[in-house]
Amino acid sequence: MNGGSAFASGGRMPSDWGPPGLETTPPRVNKALVVVVSLCLVTIVGVPWCHENVGSIDLMTGNRSCPTAPSEIKVWAGNYHTRRAEEAVNLQSWISRHPGRINKQYGAFCETPLHVAARFGREDLAGPLVAAGADLEAQNELGERPLHLSASYGHPTVTKLLLARGAAVGARDRGGKTPLHAAAFGLGDQSRIEARIEVARLLIGAGADVNARQPGSGFTPLRYARSYESRNSAMAALLLTHGADPRGGEETR
Repeated sequence: MNGGSAFASGGRMPSDWGPPGLETTPPRVNKALVVVVSLCLVTIVGVPWCHENVGSIDLMTGNRSCPTAPSEIKVWAGNYHTRRAEEAVNLQSWISRHPGRINKQYGAFCETPLHVAARFGREDLAGPLVAAGADLEAQNELGERPLHLSASYGHPTVTKLLLARGAAVGARDRGGKTPLHAAAFGLGDQSRIEARIEVARLLIGAGADVNARQPGSGFTPLRYARSYESRNSAMAALLLTHGADPRGGEETR
């Protein structure tokens, strides 16, 4: 019996082997199902991994989002966070282990660790970052430098540190704002106004142009100090005292 001889001699079992009516047939592979399952696995496993480690791009708006910040940075990146001494130690350890990542961009606005330290007023962390080679002129997704953020959020100590290390006082963001514009406008309200006035003093002392105009709108820092929810007479008075053109606070036509 040929089939039995082949099987006994170690050959492959024929597909029609067995009693009549009970032949064994190799199962057919549903290739379409394999593709669908593979895509599902990529979506479930791959997308979160890519978002956390590579970032993403919104196909509708074109806005970019960068990878999630490492725990040594994320743990202190918050408005109501209480400082802990070990955070500086942990950050220094992270810098030592990953020197090539010191200027890597993280989060929704693609900010470097120095941007984050400037945003949250962490001069104790900004210092080690700058000392290790953090780029003072790195730009986030909005074209803002760390100095823009320390000005917007009203952090004089970080501002002083950045200026002392050579940050460009007249740098422009994507909308054409200088750090002095940012100090005058803040977050578009009265938050941390006294601290922002102190930041403005530091910027003017470092040579900031009080009459710098934004391309297009022509807005000066004085315009922000006199308009909208950010208007503040003390900020306006400081700018005028240091030579701001009063017409710069008027609407251009």
